[in-house]
Amino acid sequence: HRLIRRQRQMCIRDRNCTQSNILNCIVWTYKRKNGGEDLIEGDKDSLAQCGYRFLEAIERIPGLNEATKKEQQEKLSKWVEAVRRACADLDRLEVADEWLGNLFSHAPVGEDGVWPDEAVRNVMENIRSQFISRGAHMGLFNSRGAHFCGKGGAQERELANKYRVWADALQFTHPFVSSSLLMSMVLSLIHISEPTRLGM
Repeated sequence: HRLIRRQRQMCIRDRNCTQSNILNCIVWTYKRKNGGEDLIEGDKDSLAQCGYRFLEAIERIPGLNEATKKEQQEKLSKWVEAVRRACADLDRLEVADEWLGNLFSHAPVGEDGVWPDEAVRNVMENIRSQFISRGAHMGLFNSRGAHFCGKGGAQERELANKYRVWADALQFTHPFVSSSLLMSMVLSLIHISEPTRLGM
């Protein structure tokens, strides 16, 4: 089918974070929260796989290439607001927030040496979505994959200490990010480093 071929080519070749691309892929991949159906032309299973691959492949966060931190935050904030508003209209705000969180897990370290960088942490703090924090949490774990559960749990405890330092640095300026994401990572890493979890 010509339409599906074009849509697949878009997923594979066009990794641009345009609102229309992301919205299409979220609609293809995730159902409405209320269980309602959308009119989708084409093979729904193929489009769902295509949409999922496209969303998972995006790692570049819009706005972070702007010249100043103010410009970065303004561009990112407007882009996030547009994506969330469009997905809310289609009853997919929660899954959109989780995807945004997964995208934010690719954020660089800020100029102050604290992760996530200033633009991302400010946007997360302003929105205060638990679903964004959950998506970022999952993205951070998935990015490490098989590296988890190192010998004796030392690797996990070392990483937990790094997240704790960042959480402490943001606890007063960005309390939501500090508690819902960074301290959550600390607790998860400590949990999986326990001897009983490692089969010791």
